[in-house]
Amino acid sequence: MPELFADVAVRVSLFGNPAAIYTYHVPPALQSIVREGALVWVPFGRQRVQGIVLALSSGLPPHLRPDPDQPVTHAGDPTAPQIRPISDIGDPEVVIPPHLLRLARWLHSYYRARLWDA
Repeated sequence: MPELFADVAVRVSLFGNPAAIYTYHVPPALQSIVREGALVWVPFGRQRVQGIVLALSSGLPPHLRPDPDQPVTHAGDPTAPQIRPISDIGDPEVVIPPHLLRLARWLHSYYRARLWDA
């Protein structure tokens, strides 16, 4: 099973990062239930916060690779960033539909609202 990563809009107020989107590893136990629009719990600093999965990708995203032009050849690479795993799924029955995720992205870009608030 390939490694799965999720871009998550977290429910935090950050001055200087209004999007508050961070990449998390999807543990094998959650890979069958985590999907775009899912509500999840993620570690953020010393706390655990709610988030919404905006996108899923297999393999380490290019912007997090030490050399974006090269594929990751060794998962235990010490130069690779430490990506924390998703802690838990919020409610497997609740999923935000794709058209509402697109609307939230538009609200964020037009009004500069946090994605979580949009």
